[in-house]
Amino acid sequence: MRLFTILFVLLASILLVKAQWDKDDYEIFELQAALEKDEGEGVNFYSFFNLTRSASAKDIRKAYRARSMELHPDKHASNPAAARRFERLGVINKILRDHRRDRYDHFLTNGFPKWRGSGYFYARYRPGLISVLVFLVLITSSIELVIKRLNYKRDQDRLKSLITTAKVLAWGPRFRSIEDGLKTGDNSQNKNVIVPGEKKVRVPLSGLDIPEVTPRKAEEDESAYWDNDEKAVRKAIASGTSANNNAALEYGSSRRYVDALVTRESEVLIMDPVSKEWTPLDLASNQKPAFTNTWAFNLARGIAGKVVPGGGNAGAIQSEGEGFDNDATNAVSSVNGSSSKKRKNKKKQ
Repeated sequence: MRLFTILFVLLASILLVKAQWDKDDYEIFELQAALEKDEGEGVNFYSFFNLTRSASAKDIRKAYRARSMELHPDKHASNPAAARRFERLGVINKILRDHRRDRYDHFLTNGFPKWRGSGYFYARYRPGLISVLVFLVLITSSIELVIKRLNYKRDQDRLKSLITTAKVLAWGPRFRSIEDGLKTGDNSQNKNVIVPGEKKVRVPLSGLDIPEVTPRKAEEDESAYWDNDEKAVRKAIASGTSANNNAALEYGSSRRYVDALVTRESEVLIMDPVSKEWTPLDLASNQKPAFTNTWAFNLARGIAGKVVPGGGNAGAIQSEGEGFDNDATNAVSSVNGSSSKKRKNKKKQ
């Protein structure tokens, strides 16, 4: 609902944008652009009349008569552009002899604006209805994609934090060293650590701000490297626990938790409180939004599915996850979706 509200506001802003310039300004812009195109860059109304900006009304009348005789189409019968130049001369003469001259002098002094309002370009290029609709579809779909990508990144960060926090609670601050030993088969750095096949922990949905693992330098001792990593994790745990506890006291609400199961294979699963099934958490299961997942493509697939039997099956409309909420059920559904692989809860031996 929030997404469609944002799209509606942006679309309304595009359609209701008010032109910054009036009709006379548009006429001046068009005339100046046409003059420079035909007579050369830098030519203005005054130079076209062979005058300076300080010219009086009398000077303008005199110059107009002289240029009229010079540019009359009868004297340039072989030039198809003669009539257009003569007509332009008359329009410029009118502008320089009424109140619009002050407006033209203003633009001549301050420069002609590059952006002249959407109304100017619409009036100039006059796009058809199809072009306008295509433009609006592209704009709104792009905005939707940006919002979805932001939500995707947020969900990935929260999912990663949840997985890391579960491993910290299951294996302790030295979890990376233990995980590395399990993968390589070298447990020399954690000789006294016994890793159970499965360990159940209670994980706060807010997670802990565990720092990213830093690459080990070639000359750095492996034991010292894992010791430094453990210290950084312990510091983050202490800081995160203190901050979360203070937040809970300040707002008078308890932190929300979810049951998680950490296996010896470094797999993290969370308990669905409704179905009581273990659901594996996997960063790859959260599909990155693509342009083909925006409303325009979803609408087209929906129409195709109704018009052509089975036409919408090839690209079934994907429901957009609402992201992580402070609720275990929402965490399960938003991260993994309905197609996630689940396994039945095993009783603790």
